[in-house]
Amino acid sequence: MDEKRDIVVRPVDETTVEGLCALYRDIYGESFPIREVYDARKVLRANREGSHINMVALVDGQVAGHLLVMPAAWNVRLIEVGGFMVSPGLRSPDLTSRLTKAVQTALVEDVLPGLDWSVRYTESTTVHLYSQRVERHVGHVNGALALDLLPAGMGPDALLPSGGRVSCVMGFRERRPCPFSPALPDRYASILPRLALPFGRVFSADGTATGRSTVTAFSLAEAGTAYLTASSGEDLGSALDEVLGDLKTFSSLQLRIPLLPGVSSAVEVARERGFFLGGFLPGWFREGDGLLLQRTAGEPCWEEIHLLSKEARWLCGEIRRDREALA
Repeated sequence: MDEKRDIVVRPVDETTVEGLCALYRDIYGESFPIREVYDARKVLRANREGSHINMVALVDGQVAGHLLVMPAAWNVRLIEVGGFMVSPGLRSPDLTSRLTKAVQTALVEDVLPGLDWSVRYTESTTVHLYSQRVERHVGHVNGALALDLLPAGMGPDALLPSGGRVSCVMGFRERRPCPFSPALPDRYASILPRLALPFGRVFSADGTATGRSTVTAFSLAEAGTAYLTASSGEDLGSALDEVLGDLKTFSSLQLRIPLLPGVSSAVEVARERGFFLGGFLPGWFREGDGLLLQRTAGEPCWEEIHLLSKEARWLCGEIRRDREALA
């Protein structure tokens, strides 16, 4: 019986890393866009260096589940919690529930207390509601919706009837309040305060950006997704154009902008290039909160986006209206 099977959750090591790589193959085949997950030596090195914390769940001594905790490269006090997986061969309701509880307990009691984090976040698939229920259980609040983030068919959680791309809802939990008051972009003056309400933010009036703009990009070519970060400045348009020229074939562009003076102008510059609302990113940058804008190559599969929370469903409606307003 499943309730009698022994479950142990612990950090990955030399005795379990091959089982973790095999778990990725069992679920994703060879399609996972970050190729390092298939290389045992690289997984172990990332854990030794502290850029990744891979927790494996063992059932009767065999790797059957996984959770990843990863500090952000641009802000070490922002951590992503993700990579939750359960072996396809062990997905009975009882065992999956026990695995989930064991991994959550290890996260809260063993991993997080040892990290100096201010904000943690998750990206949960919208193909189904299971991951979002886990997200809610660990106290995360939805603040953003990233559209068309994953290609169709990238594992069992990325299969849509339409064959379209998969969107992810982002959830956040804050440990330490952000000490900076975010600037409020004019276009989203009625939306961001509602998203930021659970985090107690008081917005300040927007001002004027100073200095030159910078735009950086990190792309996952196999997933067709690119992540951009931009700072506000007078030359933002030309800085964006220079980077976007290399990303014409990508299906989903995710643009993060600090909520600093000049953000209203930055929003309008980005909208001229097809970007629209994504959501609020609490504590995303070392200097404070961020705004998510995004651009998709095609029409998202709105009817196949399943959202658990009332706020996420409301945000989805606002995003859709903002995208349609581009035309």
